[in-house]
Amino acid sequence: MTEKRLTQRKEIKRHSVNSERYCTLRAVSCRDLNCTDQQVKIVDLSITGIGVECDRPLEPGIVWFKESVYGQKCGHIVWQKKNGSRYRVGVEFISLSRLEEDYLRQQLEPVAQGTAMQDPQEIIPKVLAAVSSDRAPAVNRA
Repeated sequence: MTEKRLTQRKEIKRHSVNSERYCTLRAVSCRDLNCTDQQVKIVDLSITGIGVECDRPLEPGIVWFKESVYGQKCGHIVWQKKNGSRYRVGVEFISLSRLEEDYLRQQLEPVAQGTAMQDPQEIIPKVLAAVSSDRAPAVNRA
């Protein structure tokens, strides 16, 4: 991560979630495209991402929120640490156009059912490019 981007992230205001708020996400490992669904507790949120707690560790990769969270449906795992018996995970949002969102959803649904991703050589580079780009904070695109 560039120093400029790191500085921008430190300046972003995070808001604690005071009530018990949960969401279900699908995590796809970048290492082996293994797909897991997990219900997580939302701990804090900002315009660029969310912090969650979960029972099991999540491998580095992309996440797909079953229901949109703060107007976003997709993100990637930025960091993770063990916190007692649970895991604290930072997820940065990835803004996608509706077309990209539909394409990714179509790719992830069969993976969850145990079949292979149809076009991983196409989707993975697109997501990685979006993650590594040095653009402004994520905003919801229509």
